[in-house]
Amino acid sequence: MRIILTALLIVPTALPAQSATGRIVDELRGGPVPGASVELRFVSGVRVARTITSPTGLFLFRALAPGEYAVRAAGIGYSPRLSGVFRVGDGDVSLGTISLSP
Repeated sequence: MRIILTALLIVPTALPAQSATGRIVDELRGGPVPGASVELRFVSGVRVARTITSPTGLFLFRALAPGEYAVRAAGIGYSPRLSGVFRVGDGDVSLGTISLSP
């Protein structure tokens, strides 16, 4: 009984929530694309989550399970763009800047 209780106390701290962040910008102007749709997808293409960029073009996905993902970004008046595959593992992931073409 003591071993099971100890294991239950250890498991939640062994699985910290991971996040992925980035910024969407206009490829020509370099400025942010506020309100752009950003989808987090498994490599198979299945959508995991969706968010909208902030007024400064930033986006954030929280509580990600370890695995391989890609991001699809699109905005009104812009061609959609799919990021390269990235891996979520032990730490947070910064995708940097993703540019959209008008």
